[in-house]
Amino acid sequence: MDSVGLLPRIIREWPYKQSFIYAQTWLPIAASGTESKNIQVESDSDFWVLAATATVRDTTNAITLANWPATVQIRDSASGSFCFSDAVNFDSVFGTGQWPYLFPAPRKIQRSGTLSITLQNLEATARNVRIELHGFKVYGAVPSDAEIAKDAAKAAQ
Repeated sequence: MDSVGLLPRIIREWPYKQSFIYAQTWLPIAASGTESKNIQVESDSDFWVLAATATVRDTTNAITLANWPATVQIRDSASGSFCFSDAVNFDSVFGTGQWPYLFPAPRKIQRSGTLSITLQNLEATARNVRIELHGFKVYGAVPSDAEIAKDAAKAAQ
């Protein structure tokens, strides 16, 4: 089953949604540096994250790297929660265009919410980093979290 199948039924069947990607870049992140950047979710819709991809290159963009030694932490300002108990290996969260990382369960980011993404480069070489969060924008009078939970409980019976 893919991540779409893990969406709550009420959202999966919601008629007003569209595929969307939020992206952020570090051009470059400094050698052995730590830097945070934000992704601002638009005010017209909630965003449900299903997958994550990234491209890491040298600063000339000539060489693409695999297994970049770095860590990442993501904080959702709307909920005030971190995605991980501590910073985790970059490759544990970001796949490639060919093999995206699929979230174990979709993650809802509320409209107008901000994701703060902190990268720590663990090597002594600056890198250009581009990340993408793939998912759905959900428009309209979206059901509340309580309504989604109630619908899920009903579907499980």
